[in-house]
Amino acid sequence: MSRTDCATQVFGGCSCPPGHCRIEARRKEDEAKLRRIIAKRNADTALMMLGAVLSIMAFITSFILFAIPESKRLARVNQEIVHVQR
Repeated sequence: MSRTDCATQVFGGCSCPPGHCRIEARRKEDEAKLRRIIAKRNADTALMMLGAVLSIMAFITSFILFAIPESKRLARVNQEIVHVQR
């Protein structure tokens, strides 16, 4: 009998050779576990990428909100100092 025939049979009424239904069921369980592991790994990878992107965005935002205005303020102060010295 082919593998697809055994996979479509109900576990209790399997018409495959003795022991084959258990092997087929175990194989299906192992495949399901592997799929869950792969899905979890993919989800973890996506979360790590999202965390990295959010961290980079936070750094850039803080630079825009604090460093650029501060440099403009310092430039104005320096310009006033130069103007007073002349």
